[in-house]
Amino acid sequence: MELNDVDHSKNPSANALPGSITNVGIYITVEDLAKTVNFYDKVFGFNMKELTAANPVLARVKQLFDQPAFTTFDTARGTFPGTQFPMINFQEFGGVDRKAVHHGVMDPGGPHPAADCH
Repeated sequence: MELNDVDHSKNPSANALPGSITNVGIYITVEDLAKTVNFYDKVFGFNMKELTAANPVLARVKQLFDQPAFTTFDTARGTFPGTQFPMINFQEFGGVDRKAVHHGVMDPGGPHPAADCH
């Protein structure tokens, strides 16, 4: 999650939230950015810009995630139609193995259905 405050925002949006927080962004790492964009565009009516080739990962991003194996990085962002906030940012990293998350204890508030819990 990213919060931008009035005092440190370089270019506050014309639609900035009132108060000290001007923008809220959520970042979600996905396995396949193209499939994710297609899904959110079709199902929720997002209108995310067309994807370009993934970029090499900056050293600061590797350090932020403590993941020197990252090789590529690509993002797409959007909002639910008719809303301004929060901005949802999907990100895909290349160069690392993906491992599915499994809950040890069934949690109705967990990120995936109870059928996936072990």
